[in-house]
Amino acid sequence: MRALKTVHSILTATLTLAFCIATVQQAKGQQDQAKIAAEQGSAEAQFNFWYQKAVTQGDVAAQRNVGIAYAHGLGVPVDYAKAVEWYKKAVLQGDAGAQYGLGRCYENGWGVAKDGLKAVELFQKAANQGYDDAALHLGCAYASGKGVPMDEVRAYAWFNVAAASGNADAAKFRDGASLTLEQVAEAQKLSAELFKNIHKK
Repeated sequence: MRALKTVHSILTATLTLAFCIATVQQAKGQQDQAKIAAEQGSAEAQFNFWYQKAVTQGDVAAQRNVGIAYAHGLGVPVDYAKAVEWYKKAVLQGDAGAQYGLGRCYENGWGVAKDGLKAVELFQKAANQGYDDAALHLGCAYASGKGVPMDEVRAYAWFNVAAASGNADAAKFRDGASLTLEQVAEAQKLSAELFKNIHKK
């Protein structure tokens, strides 16, 4: 009887182990298929791939990409509240792209109450990491006085920072600014300081 119980226990353990291995292999196979589909350009597959990484691994790029997917309807319906939720997770890990994305949500009132000051704070954090779109939006904030006091010199400086990273829109705004020669010189000096601070990080 004891021998029969031992055999039964061994069989149960073997079957359990086999089931666990099969489950892991199946999950890996599904992940591989999702990755292949994502690489081939399926928006829904890309979303599923990034979502799984964000949920299971806490991967910051995945969290940001899930936020982007919800904000822009890439593979899923647009859902700003969910975009904000995922952006916030990535922001907690210091991700510049998520800081910028969450800033856009606050700037426009997407999934959160509109808050120009909060948007500027997030754009500032992202711009300080060299994120050119955030620098562009900082320039726009200073040019329009949204979330910060209007400051054309500081606006020009941030446009200049973004333009130096190849941002064509920032270059247009900078080149279209109506500043005196003295103001341009001041803005150029400020740009140099901003560049130094960005490249120190």
